[in-house]
Amino acid sequence: MTAFPAAPAWWPAIGHVWRSAGASTSRPWMAGMLAALFCLPVHAGEFVNHVDMRFVDIPAGSFFMGACKFRPDQLSSDDSCPSGAAADADAYGDETPQHRVTIRAFQLGRTQVTLQQFKRFALESGNGQLLDEPFLKSNAGQGEMTPVVHVSWEDAQAFVAWLNRTKPQTDHGHYRLPSEAEWEYAARGGTTTRYYFGDASGHRLGLHAWYDKNSGNRQRVVGSRRPNAYGLYDMLGNVWEWTEDCWNESYRGAPADGSAWLQGDCSKRVVRGGSWFDVPPYLRVTSRFGDRVTRRINYDGFRVARVVHTSAAP
Repeated sequence: MTAFPAAPAWWPAIGHVWRSAGASTSRPWMAGMLAALFCLPVHAGEFVNHVDMRFVDIPAGSFFMGACKFRPDQLSSDDSCPSGAAADADAYGDETPQHRVTIRAFQLGRTQVTLQQFKRFALESGNGQLLDEPFLKSNAGQGEMTPVVHVSWEDAQAFVAWLNRTKPQTDHGHYRLPSEAEWEYAARGGTTTRYYFGDASGHRLGLHAWYDKNSGNRQRVVGSRRPNAYGLYDMLGNVWEWTEDCWNESYRGAPADGSAWLQGDCSKRVVRGGSWFDVPPYLRVTSRFGDRVTRRINYDGFRVARVVHTSAAP
């Protein structure tokens, strides 16, 4: 296996200017990483597709999407918080208003798409040009089972199109990016807190996520932190994840049925989850940003959703 060149120390500086928290030089936590290379536990009901991607059942349901932003006029009552959740001093206006969304059952990748899986797509689909020098630098040094980065929204769309084109006839699912609402619903795992394990980050965040304090300044092997209640790994941290939705500055007018919001600034799409580069507030389950559909950066990756028609077996 040919080793990728090491990423230069200045590489994170090309990130979003509003994610300027600085990077830690501390060594990463290694426990569980080797086990995660080839032996994530197999769960009952898990679907494994033709390129060895694992998908988890996400049940239908409804939830309150978004954050309760703290404002002085909300000290005594907060009519923007119908869930009754605590107001969030770290929330931005684009995470509001909080609103109820109903989600249909779907499946979501247990992990983020790995470098190994993306390279297979690029080579088998005739898109080898995607594996250029910037791509190799961004994905260097941690092996094939790290989440792929330096992929644009358009690259992610090409990947899911390839999955749909190459799946066997026995696979009755349709692959796509998750909607933003589906992503948050799955990330929460039935919770209403800032993180899916509670409202405060503290040491618990390091048990569940790779972020600026424990990542060693780069993405880490998928599945090497603790999962959420749905058995999904790295929903917080490691890499930001592309969703299907166009970017909007608030949720006013957003769909209530869990579908992707395809109005607004569609030259940008929503990314969710935070990354190895970020401080804890950016890893909250409601944190969101919009990136250009053509942008490739070393902390944006993606996760795939799968929808099965009710008349067909998985």
